[in-house]
Amino acid sequence: MKRFQLAVFLLMWSGLAPGGEIVVDMLLYQKGEPGIEPYLSRILVNENFMRMDEGGNSCNFLLFDRSKQHIYSVTHGDNTVFEIPKREVKLQSPDKLNRKSEKMALEDMPAVAGMQPQHYQLSVNGIECYNVIAIGELLPVAQQALREFRRVLAGEHARVLPQIPADMRNSCEMALHTFYPEWQLEFGLPIHEWDTEGSNQSLINYKSGISVNAELFELPKGYQYYSTDNVPTR
Repeated sequence: MKRFQLAVFLLMWSGLAPGGEIVVDMLLYQKGEPGIEPYLSRILVNENFMRMDEGGNSCNFLLFDRSKQHIYSVTHGDNTVFEIPKREVKLQSPDKLNRKSEKMALEDMPAVAGMQPQHYQLSVNGIECYNVIAIGELLPVAQQALREFRRVLAGEHARVLPQIPADMRNSCEMALHTFYPEWQLEFGLPIHEWDTEGSNQSLINYKSGISVNAELFELPKGYQYYSTDNVPTR
């Protein structure tokens, strides 16, 4: 089992506009993927919006509008916004998905905010798919926003699933990303998680109730908007 110690970093904020700030929770993850250098992923979240970026105020970002249940992917390089609307998952899984969540032993793991992390291993059809170390009561607003976000993504995965040939379908991916998108979040806020292909992420810092520039939650004007059907929306 992978072990790690939760690192504590101070994140410096810049570019805040007096009178134009909103209060959010901030989560900073370090992500790893096979073949590339680890990178930072920042989440800013409140009751209305969730923004995901790499920490810069002017970088490309994802914006999740919680009231509309829409995801917007903003790319500054070509002045586009890719929009993913919420769709209900109505189809049934084409393959059996027998899920199992197993609580694993966790040693030498310090408490975070007075709460003890727990380790769970997720399996489908007897095959290990995913591991998550989570804290049940940590940052509940962020937890709920992440659940909503994953449900919207699940609708998009379900939309394209019929186009995937049977021999290329993956039971773990279908369970985690389409039919049970909240599974890895059932145990609380993930502070460390990894799959069997080498992708992982670790929470290295979080802050609750901080002020940031409200413009971070605004969509750019004058950009070309596209839907998931590759059709201009505005």
